[in-house]
Amino acid sequence: MVKKPYAFGVDLGGTKIQILKVEEDGNVLEKVKIPTEVEKGADHVIAAIASSVEKLFDKQYPPEGIGLGVAGQVEKSTGAVLFAPNLKWSNVPLTAILKERLGFPVFATNDVRAATIGELSFGAGKNAKDLLSIFVGTGIGGAIVINGRIVSGPENTAGEIGHMIVDLNGPPCTCGSRGCLEAIAAGWGMEAKARNAVNNDPVSAKRLIALAGGDPMLIKGKIIQEAAREKDPLALSIIKEGEAALIAATASLINILNPTVVLFGGGIIDANPDMVRTVEEGARKKALKAASRHVEFRLSSLKNEAGAFGAAALVFGKG
Repeated sequence: MVKKPYAFGVDLGGTKIQILKVEEDGNVLEKVKIPTEVEKGADHVIAAIASSVEKLFDKQYPPEGIGLGVAGQVEKSTGAVLFAPNLKWSNVPLTAILKERLGFPVFATNDVRAATIGELSFGAGKNAKDLLSIFVGTGIGGAIVINGRIVSGPENTAGEIGHMIVDLNGPPCTCGSRGCLEAIAAGWGMEAKARNAVNNDPVSAKRLIALAGGDPMLIKGKIIQEAAREKDPLALSIIKEGEAALIAATASLINILNPTVVLFGGGIIDANPDMVRTVEEGARKKALKAASRHVEFRLSSLKNEAGAFGAAALVFGKG
């Protein structure tokens, strides 16, 4: 039996590392998930990836290569991780270290681009030549696909839609600006607003405080969602404001990019898929009719494995 070419796809996040052994057609041969153990440093994390990959490949039939999707800024020319706050990395030569140890080609990109490539290659984005992806979770990331190719920009920063300014007088963002989409609609932004309410109007935040066991610092996205399901006014207003910001950003991006598909994913979307319907209805009303009349709104089909699938697809020259 002739063996098919395969590659490894690695989704490197702040808490876990997902590794898939994937054939070029998307067939998964093996998979493994390990903790990232950020506190042990970059060398330990990279060694853990290499060790896991070595256990999965046949030395008589080595892989085509390894691809990585990293939650951070990746230098396009070198594959070095310039900055990854969740990993606490700065200027880490990730691909060079892995290539030296493993002896086969290594590729890297940021996690949202990897997830988008995964959906384009094997998931909900198949057959879409002009696509905008929006991944909403702890943060917000995106990717732009034109004529079937990811747009990266000269500094490899294209698609940073989480830092679109949607409110000139909005809350401060981690990037140093104000009113960024992330600061209003991402998990951390909604959590920050809830905690501010505790300080400014504890009566309105009574239910959120109770669900957090009395500790405002434990108010997380899941608690806000739970309170919203209970029709708590503050939680509902936080989510409504986030949806309004997503609608404004999506409508603007449709006007600018004229995509055929807008694809949504990420932890918040996976937990609340109906949010996409709300954003679609609002964005269609706000966007130019000519730009929005034929656009399709889709949900990620690969869910939390999209990044690893896309990282493997990098090895096969996709994206």
